Amino acid sequence: MRSEYLKKCPHCGTELEVKKDEDHPYCPKCEILLTPDKPHETLDLNIMPISRIIPKLNHPGMAEKLRVLSQEVYMSEILTVKNEDRKCATFHIRSDMLLKDISLLTGLGLHFEPLQEVRRVSGFAHKHYDRKPNEAYDLYGVITKNRKYALKWKEAHIARPTDHITMSELLAYPECDSLFFKDVWAITSLDPVWEAALNTRHTRVNEYTIEMPNLVPEANMLPRYFGVRVVPQIVCSFDCEANIEYSKMFMKYIPHADLLMELLRKPHTWDCYRGLAMLYTDEYVGMSNSVTFKDRHIVKIGEAE
Repeated sequence: MRSEYLKKCPHCGTELEVKKDEDHPYCPKCEILLTPDKPHETLDLNIMPISRIIPKLNHPGMAEKLRVLSQEVYMSEILTVKNEDRKCATFHIRSDMLLKDISLLTGLGLHFEPLQEVRRVSGFAHKHYDRKPNEAYDLYGVITKNRKYALKWKEAHIARPTDHITMSELLAYPECDSLFFKDVWAITSLDPVWEAALNTRHTRVNEYTIEMPNLVPEANMLPRYFGVRVVPQIVCSFDCEANIEYSKMFMKYIPHADLLMELLRKPHTWDCYRGLAMLYTDEYVGMSNSVTFKDRHIVKIGEAE
């Protein structure tokens, strides 16, 4: 994909003067060079995946609660495929834990279709990285009860351009989220929190701060960096009502669903600057890699009704 595809800076929206033979368009406002085939990245900043939480002093057990919740959410996504609530889910088999991971899938009667070897990372990955030689890696693929769906996924995955709509249909994602992913994640931003906030009923405090009085807790994707979420996909907005019904598919497999919903209903503040996102809640402070904004972007969510 050549640079004529990139007409605006994905970070600030500035119109770019782009020449067809220009490899890396320059945004004068952000003062960065842009990668034409992956415009959501910058050349001067590349924050590798990192996810950390620090429980607040009055919530000393929160780290363990979040760990348990993230494991339950992980299993809920697998069980929806095992019980044929949906056709497919993505899955990573760890090269150094092959027996454990394959035994889990075979024990549930699931087929794994491998797609690519990817680098093992220690945090939340918004994309896949090439594996390093002589290091443990992940085998990324798709799980299903019927291999024909996995082969359909594989065909959509290797298509150019990637057929995100077919893949989303196999995952049973709401149509609105599928279109948002195709139009935003695949082109503009790997972590489209800001874009989803703009799609939500909100108050624009200033150019880089958005406040939302309440949200649909099932569509609160902010704590997903730490495995805390109900639905697995990137949502189109924080008040997307399609996720109320869709979340029921997963909630029935999450033993501590009440605790999960309690946490998702509470106020959250997302503060992102130059590739690092801080998440502030009443119970903990979280940190993760995110968008390389030149200016701080802040999204504040009030308590859900």
